[in-house]
Amino acid sequence: MNSLLIGISLATTFIGLAVHILWWRIRRPADDVRALALVMGVLPLLLSVTSYWFFLAGPALLPGTLTGQIVPAAALAIMHGFIALVYMSCYTAAQAASPTVLIVLLARHDPAGVTKEYIESHLTDDLVCGNLVQAAIHEKFVAEVDGALVLDSRGRGLRKMGRIARKLAGLSAPGG
Repeated sequence: MNSLLIGISLATTFIGLAVHILWWRIRRPADDVRALALVMGVLPLLLSVTSYWFFLAGPALLPGTLTGQIVPAAALAIMHGFIALVYMSCYTAAQAASPTVLIVLLARHDPAGVTKEYIESHLTDDLVCGNLVQAAIHEKFVAEVDGALVLDSRGRGLRKMGRIARKLAGLSAPGG
């Protein structure tokens, strides 16, 4: 049963990934966070629970036996929640320019190599950070108030989730 639930979860996650790719290629949504939560969390969860209940639970769905199906549905919900959070975290990180990748891209055209000075002159703050601040404002992670950036609703939620994750992992609060 456990491997069956994992298989359903993975299959519906790949369907969500296909919808994500198709949607972004047609027209990128204005709110990436909500759209990703929808296609990588809600859609696969609904497909998983629906397919489990209607195709695999079969006669177990007779009246009075629905309570026995709550545990598999809860397991699917937890799996999809974690998959969606991990995917959304990786997607956000992939959007940012990695300094290491930028160095490789700068050095790729010259087989003799490039100098450290060349890399430092081309690796600007704007190239590394790009429009990350504007994206954070647009996605409501931060807000600009009187010229200062403060946490917005999503930023506070992300901070809260980070604190919970650190406690669950047994890590101390970050210093600095």
